[in-house]
Amino acid sequence: MLVISRYPLHQYCVISCNATIYFVREKYLVALIFYREEYDTCRDYSYLDEEDKEKGEDRETRRAIERQNRIERARRRNEEVNNVRNIVLLAKENDPRILAANKAARDAKEAKRQARLAAVQKRREMEEEQQKREAEAAALARAASEERRRSEAERVRKERDLNRSEAKRERRQLRSLLVERFNYFLVGDKTDTSKVGSHQVKVLADMDLLCQRLSNVQLHELNEYLEQADTSDKAHRIFSAKVESVKHELQANNLQTQTKQKPEEIPSTESQTNTSKWTTEMIQVLVKAVNILPAGTPKRWEAIAAYLNQHISGVSVSGKDVLKQAKLLKEEDSNLRKTANTKAFDSFSNSVRETDAVKNVTITTQLEAEASRPWTVVEQRALEQALKTYPSNAGDPGSDDRWQLIANVVGTRTRRECIIRCKELAEQVRAKKAALAAAKKS
Repeated sequence: MLVISRYPLHQYCVISCNATIYFVREKYLVALIFYREEYDTCRDYSYLDEEDKEKGEDRETRRAIERQNRIERARRRNEEVNNVRNIVLLAKENDPRILAANKAARDAKEAKRQARLAAVQKRREMEEEQQKREAEAAALARAASEERRRSEAERVRKERDLNRSEAKRERRQLRSLLVERFNYFLVGDKTDTSKVGSHQVKVLADMDLLCQRLSNVQLHELNEYLEQADTSDKAHRIFSAKVESVKHELQANNLQTQTKQKPEEIPSTESQTNTSKWTTEMIQVLVKAVNILPAGTPKRWEAIAAYLNQHISGVSVSGKDVLKQAKLLKEEDSNLRKTANTKAFDSFSNSVRETDAVKNVTITTQLEAEASRPWTVVEQRALEQALKTYPSNAGDPGSDDRWQLIANVVGTRTRRECIIRCKELAEQVRAKKAALAAAKKS
């Protein structure tokens, strides 16, 4: 390869015949600087002009020849530069130093990747090993805990069985002492035969009380005292003293429970005194007011209280009293429902037994029952539509009056029932307006 140092554009790039590249400024061997350099040629190619511009006859001809020569020179110059660039690229592709450097770079990159993968694999194996150790430790801990729980349960069971067997043994021994040795503390010559049975039952009852209330240690001590007794009277005194002490403890415990329950019973008595102030008439008016003034009414409970004060003379209740009584009525209603459910079968059997009495009901009672039937939604809508269809001036002389026409439209109600229903609705509307006005004023 010839020296082509005239081709590089930068002067610090020195190129020798063997293509060794030196970076002069940094005094560092850089092989790639030769291939990264942009090359140009110093040839003018004017000596290869096909025509001489001086031979032109006029100025325009000389300019045209010069322009054509410049185009041709540029073409040849570009060809030269392309040839040099191709030579450089070919040298780069076949340069063993570049190939070795690229291979070294690839090997280093692959080594880094392998090292990274090895580190990741090692970390993963360490984590798996740690998790495995933790799982084994947790399994061992669970097994140990289960074993402790099992051993504790077995110990408790054995203690319970032992206590049960000891209790059976002590009770059996106490019974044998009372029945076989001391014969229920009876003396054959002085005991009345008519009272023997009751005395035996009393002794057995006291024995059961002691067996239930005393521990195994106390029963063992009692049995030892009874065994050491010389006579039946001494054993009877020991037995009676123990029974009296147990009964005294039971009475003391009952007194403590009663004193604890007394403060809890005070609120119930207060509620009973509060409910005693409400009469049956007041409760009926309260239920009616609750139906007239539904939920969502502004100052609902004050309005209900005003309704009660207006319709019952000599009564003055507040909204809080009304709310409290309504809650009590709701609770009583739920209790009544439970009682009714429990007594459903009894009421059914009574109704079956009283079938003959029901057959003798008079027509007046049937009419009153029909009149007290609640109005359904369909009947209410039919009544409202009939009132719109037949206004107050709808009745004509010589035909059915207005209320008869309305009753015919409703179909399931009589003329009198329609009149009563309209009066009730009008009264409810007036009462509601008055209650709301009183609540606003208060």
